[in-house]
Amino acid sequence: MPELRSIPLLLLATGLAAQAPALKAPAPGGVDAAVTHLDDPRALMLKARSMQLRSGGSDPRGAAALYRKVIALVPGSAEAHLRLSESLEESKDQDGAILEAKKAVALDPRSGEALGQVASLLFQKAREDKSALPDAEKALRAATERMPGDPQMWAFLAESAEAASDDRTAMDAWLHLGRLRPDFVPAWERASIHAWVLKDYAGRREAIMALCDREDARPGDLKLLEDLAQEQMKSGFLGHAEDSYRLLAEHLPEEPAVWESLAMVELRVPEFASALANLQKAESLKPNPGTSFNIALCLMNLARFDEASARVEQLMKDLPASGLQEKEKLQDLCQTIYGQTLLLRGQPKALLAWMKKTPSRPGAAGDLAVLRVQALVQTAELSGAK
Repeated sequence: MPELRSIPLLLLATGLAAQAPALKAPAPGGVDAAVTHLDDPRALMLKARSMQLRSGGSDPRGAAALYRKVIALVPGSAEAHLRLSESLEESKDQDGAILEAKKAVALDPRSGEALGQVASLLFQKAREDKSALPDAEKALRAATERMPGDPQMWAFLAESAEAASDDRTAMDAWLHLGRLRPDFVPAWERASIHAWVLKDYAGRREAIMALCDREDARPGDLKLLEDLAQEQMKSGFLGHAEDSYRLLAEHLPEEPAVWESLAMVELRVPEFASALANLQKAESLKPNPGTSFNIALCLMNLARFDEASARVEQLMKDLPASGLQEKEKLQDLCQTIYGQTLLLRGQPKALLAWMKKTPSRPGAAGDLAVLRVQALVQTAELSGAK
């Protein structure tokens, strides 16, 4: 399996990071006036918040000192522990920040923000200290369970799982992230890699279809889609194969083989009218005897016997000189189908006359014998039929 590249935190922050909550307006008289009352937790919180880097301040250490005063006044405040954790993170005190974030979770286990803070801090720690991976993954699972719509948590969980060689968790996390952010191509790319390793058909199909369901789908992704469609056809997943070839045809409308492959699936479903239309598209791009024969099959199944008969009759003239690899088999089938069209058009005498002057091919002799019996019965030549 190729080495998986890591998504920089800056990339994730650009489109995925949650915004910090806005500050409440200060009390009348201003924050500085309020903070003179050292026993006013609300005033202290407001002043500390304004000093944090994420709020535009420049003194995270001073903010941490004020938050500690709040905690001394209100020891059960999960909010104060959470903001202290943020200030310690801004002050580069990673372990202290983790400790305070965990305290905030203990005080308010339902706080998604606190769970996210713990998970984010442990994830950052695990990037340099692999021993922190189990704790990070556990925290990230809790955070994604509490905040299933937070794409950053899913991205962190996926990367942590990759670092721990946990393909299943990584695949599921990337898929979830892709559903939240369908345009985030790296999520689908990495999900498809893990699905390939796991031999997980459902995950692989979802990822490849998502990669190709884009106007700017890349040639490599389209090749993955073509391989998937061929496997689906062989495995009998005809509905999925039809979806895959139809998507492939949207990207490669000038490829006759794609239209013909789509028609082959539709013939097996069966959807003869749609198959005929797609075979006609293929023939308009590149005529060949194989396509013409399949068109004749569709016409037969749509009860357009005159058209089918004329096409097969022409094929019987053209096939002997063609370089088609399967021309021997097609010549056998053409004889059988031509005989059937004569009977279906109510021409048993014409069938008998044709068979009299045309040697039966070995591969068609049995079928033609059956058709001869039917023609003799229809012309009241019962002794010959018997």
